[in-house]
Amino acid sequence: MSKQRIRLESSTGSESEGPGSSQRSIKRARVTVVDVDRDHRNKNRRTTKSPRMVQAKPPQVAPQQPPNLSDSEEDIDVNALLAQIAENHFDNGTDEATSSMQMFKKFLCRIPNGCIEANNGQRFGSWHRDAALEYPGVPTRKFCEKDMNQYGKTEKNWLIQSIYSHSTARNQFWLYYVGWTCKTMCQEKLRNFDSTASEMITLMRLRNEFLSRLKRTLKTPELKRLADREKFLDDTIKTNPNHIFWIYQDMSFFHAKIHHNEGLGPVLYMCLREEMQLPPKYAYTTVNVMNIEIYQICVKNSVGRRFTSLRLGVAGQFTACEKPDTCQCNMKFENLFASYTDLDGTVIRRKNRQPNKEGILDLEGFEYEEERIVIECSDGCGCSYNCPRRQLQRGQQKFLVIFYEGDRGFGIRAGEFIKRGEFIMEYVGEILALKQGDYHNRDVSYDAKLNVFDNNLVISSARLGNVARFLGHACQPNATFIEAYSRKCETDPLFPRIGVYATNDIKIGEEVTISYFHPSQLLGSTGIKCSCREDCPNFLPTADDADE
Repeated sequence: MSKQRIRLESSTGSESEGPGSSQRSIKRARVTVVDVDRDHRNKNRRTTKSPRMVQAKPPQVAPQQPPNLSDSEEDIDVNALLAQIAENHFDNGTDEATSSMQMFKKFLCRIPNGCIEANNGQRFGSWHRDAALEYPGVPTRKFCEKDMNQYGKTEKNWLIQSIYSHSTARNQFWLYYVGWTCKTMCQEKLRNFDSTASEMITLMRLRNEFLSRLKRTLKTPELKRLADREKFLDDTIKTNPNHIFWIYQDMSFFHAKIHHNEGLGPVLYMCLREEMQLPPKYAYTTVNVMNIEIYQICVKNSVGRRFTSLRLGVAGQFTACEKPDTCQCNMKFENLFASYTDLDGTVIRRKNRQPNKEGILDLEGFEYEEERIVIECSDGCGCSYNCPRRQLQRGQQKFLVIFYEGDRGFGIRAGEFIKRGEFIMEYVGEILALKQGDYHNRDVSYDAKLNVFDNNLVISSARLGNVARFLGHACQPNATFIEAYSRKCETDPLFPRIGVYATNDIKIGEEVTISYFHPSQLLGSTGIKCSCREDCPNFLPTADDADE
């Protein structure tokens, strides 16, 4: 039985709302999302996202580690980063795997593991970020010029965070360092750091390639100039640590660092505006979070039964599994999900969307209206972690850019080419149980409704989530939600998960979009005029219309 770590929020007890407390952290993230982000997205975002099929990653947490902070309340207050650990067990008797779970009293963002200089800057740095630019999981303090003699004496104090091209000297680059402000940047030749900062060089090249492709599509000289600013910087940015540009860079680095620690692809935040829009504040997580009540609902769900208790059989139809003779995925589909009878007595047949040997989903005959699901392998199939039927388990591998789209708010653009049928990312957040009446007076902009695992559950990224929360609506989308039945081990509890898969080829610089609505909901002549493209004729239903 594998040890599985689950992020849970305790539903009992409360904490002080003083600065840096966990309660304050969550509330601040939620309020800012509403004030900053929602107003821009409401034009195209008024109802629950509704995927067509099953699951969400057994939420995991990093192993407990002592913080790189002093024990004073002031340091912990300012940082507001560290999760508080409660008992490492449950006493509910619902699943023997629960004895290996970890429970958090409250979910908090923190500086990612491995960012020693960022923690040191947070602890000892003389520069303090403006209050408006304080973001969950991003340091509020850094070292600056006057700290160099005391804290910048050795090479280990100067780890490269990001690299920018020089506007005039072709072989020179600006280096921005972890834990230090922009005023300590320096110019270096590539040969002086190419052996010690290969990953940062790769990220620089990915960013520059994205910008080069993007510039070809930009319509005004001003936007093209701002694209160059992302690549070369300008004096205003280089001399102002409180410029909004640097919170974009820090969010990019620390969220990408979380991804790096978990074997995921990089992310980047970008805003091509002279007056840059503040990015949304939210708590970042790559796995789902739930409270005890939701956990109990999930582990009692019949679809999570161990497969040995279900009807046995052979693999049947084609499977791309490394071990086709022992693969259980198609048997699980036939036993659990192949069909159901709706309230009208109609038998509904679901689609078993399988990948090929390259891990690309077969989307032949794909229709939005179809009922569909992805079944991923577990240890019961006998295959390795690299099996083609474990795409969601391996997580996002593509480079993605969170891009400010003007009146439509923030969206996601492809940082590299994505093939039709490829897995792009997982949609994660808080798993919540909602009844029909709960949707009234609720911001459902970030809710992804489950249809197979339990149609009373949603995954909400309003307060916390990953970059998938920025997926924009399009009436002719190039991606879709598909629920997934996915767990690494049969002894693990099964939790709802939602994968995002490309339904068309997506070029570098192109926005990744899904449809928030069933096609029939876009046929009306009232509602909110859709702005997914300049010539879109559709009206989007309001939340109340969609709820009806």
